[in-house]
Amino acid sequence: MACIIEAHADHYKELLTSEQGKPHREATFEIMGAAHWFREISYLRLPETVHEDTPERRVVTQHIPLGVTAAIVPWNFPVLLAAWKIAPALLVGNTILIAFTGSIETGKLIMQNASHDLKRITLELGGNDPMIILPSVNPEAIAPNVFWGAFTNNGQFCIAAKRIYIHNSIYEPVRDALVAYARTVVVGDGAQESTQIGPVQNIQLFNKLRDLFEDTKARKYKLALGGDFPPTNTDQACGLFVPITIVDNPPEDSRVVQEEQFGPIVPLLRWQEEADVCNYTDATGYGLGASVWGSDLTQATRIASQIESGNVWVNEIHKFGPTIPGGGHKQSGIGVENGVAGLKEWTNYQTISINRA
Repeated sequence: MACIIEAHADHYKELLTSEQGKPHREATFEIMGAAHWFREISYLRLPETVHEDTPERRVVTQHIPLGVTAAIVPWNFPVLLAAWKIAPALLVGNTILIAFTGSIETGKLIMQNASHDLKRITLELGGNDPMIILPSVNPEAIAPNVFWGAFTNNGQFCIAAKRIYIHNSIYEPVRDALVAYARTVVVGDGAQESTQIGPVQNIQLFNKLRDLFEDTKARKYKLALGGDFPPTNTDQACGLFVPITIVDNPPEDSRVVQEEQFGPIVPLLRWQEEADVCNYTDATGYGLGASVWGSDLTQATRIASQIESGNVWVNEIHKFGPTIPGGGHKQSGIGVENGVAGLKEWTNYQTISINRA
């Protein structure tokens, strides 16, 4: 599979950009990432576990395939996230449990339907991921990391940074550096090689973002950048382009903070005390990812360990790997993907006890 994907990467890139809108460079990254996943997952193994092996008795637990499986993947990373599911399912002997990646609301419906006959499910759902910036950062140096942490794939990313908490002592310098960097980013047709961010993918999301923008403006929240949503009569043929928007310190209970935006709008928020920022980050029903940034690694690690999320990065973000397990806490998911733990999700345990006496 990996070799086939690589051989047709240019064609798949064109298709992905046409379907999803993402720039060619991001489409290429996704296609090659899928090939990488198929190749690396193929090296993983699920050995049997021997609990007892004596002249009298042998007890072994092995993993056996579930059989016929199904995978449901979303539109934001359709090729890569399909590989996340197809590769382990095939490797352990299944023919391609419901594995779903998407919103919490839809995940609940799938879980409800699967419960009728106790189908196995793995759910990787939405997130409202916090990014915490410590006072020890360099504002200009961190600005690109903050921007792409929030706006990769135009913010259409379950594990994008969706709430950016900046220490009060450096709030203005980080905000200003982020805005300055954002002004350099090229938004446009994904088929143009200079484009860094494309349109949003569908009209439903476009309208959802419009509603969020209108709420933000109606409540007169301060905007550090953007905020002028396209007119209602926007021609879809011209692309569903939404301006990159940065909201300047809105209330903690505002919609733009509490809801998963899933688009190019992100709030910046001030924090002063560690205890407060940890409480803020965990005060939602989400628990998919988080990141902490700062040169004081002792402080960064201390804060990271207190965040209730399945994936927490320090001085990096969105670093995944075929051998690294990850999942969500709270309403952000059930089960694990990737790594040996992810393989086990696609199997049943079977323990065989043999009396040799």
